[in-house]
Amino acid sequence: MKTLIEKLQEKFDFVEIEETILKGHSLTIRLKNYVFEIEETDNLEPLRIELNQSHKENKPIDVFKVSIINCGTDDEPQDLFWTNSFDKINNLISAILE
Repeated sequence: MKTLIEKLQEKFDFVEIEETILKGHSLTIRLKNYVFEIEETDNLEPLRIELNQSHKENKPIDVFKVSIINCGTDDEPQDLFWTNSFDKINNLISAILE
């Protein structure tokens, strides 16, 4: 069975970027981060969709925080939602690209 990110990478060009490292006294958690760049068009400024992996009980899980950044204005990331649903992320990106 494929993970959420594997499904998304098959459809969209999500690229893994620097991971987030959470250091504890006896455990270090490494969380994956991914980005999908949307190029500027006549109707759309350049956008960046970020997925940041979550954790539960000191273990990474297949749930991601979805954020969007308007690269044309150098805005801070806007957190949209947390999800483990391919359809929710797919619908968001598809709506932006239409």
